[in-house]
Amino acid sequence: MLALGGGSWRVNEFELDEDGSLDIDIDVRDNSKNSFTPRIDMKTSRQAKEIVEKNLPNIKSGKISWSSMGVGLKTVLLGEGN
Repeated sequence: MLALGGGSWRVNEFELDEDGSLDIDIDVRDNSKNSFTPRIDMKTSRQAKEIVEKNLPNIKSGKISWSSMGVGLKTVLLGEGN
């Protein structure tokens, strides 16, 4: 999954809650000179979700969250129907 970020992603937290939901928090370094916060596009977030669901098929719920310098960039929900 880190390869998707081109080296600018760092998994800050990977936690399985008591109810079985998975929370992944990713810190994103700003590697562009043209914007204050990096952009996580839909294709990239969908690919990250597919990687997690393929490799952890028993996860029924949870989320992947990206942030940069305390600013939330994107959240993708994991699990059935998402």
